[in-house]
Amino acid sequence: CEEHLFPEVLDCLRGLEAQGIRMCAITNGNADVYQVPPVSEFFEFSVSSEEVGAAKPDPLPFQRALEKAGCTAEETSTWVHVGDDFKKDCAAAKSLGFRTVWIRRSGEAGESTPPQGAGGRSSG
Repeated sequence: CEEHLFPEVLDCLRGLEAQGIRMCAITNGNADVYQVPPVSEFFEFSVSSEEVGAAKPDPLPFQRALEKAGCTAEETSTWVHVGDDFKKDCAAAKSLGFRTVWIRRSGEAGESTPPQGAGGRSSG
């Protein structure tokens, strides 16, 4: 629940909501935003790998999110996908035309790293 959230999460979601930003969650099954009450109210819908029969980095979860939002593939550049796995989240979404933000906290272990010259910065 709330004790497992990073301190800035709720303020960030509130700020996005105040700007009228529509939000959805795309998950490989390791997180269900609707099971975290302080977070669930911010998401219009979610897409799980189980629902589409494929996990990120497969394009199907991203495409289903576009469908649920009533958007076309041509509108992907208006989307921003935020994720913590460079390969599964950022590289996959970017290949479909989404803008991306890679969240990686200082000291956090991770198998996925961006290719040389991909840019970005760590928080911490």
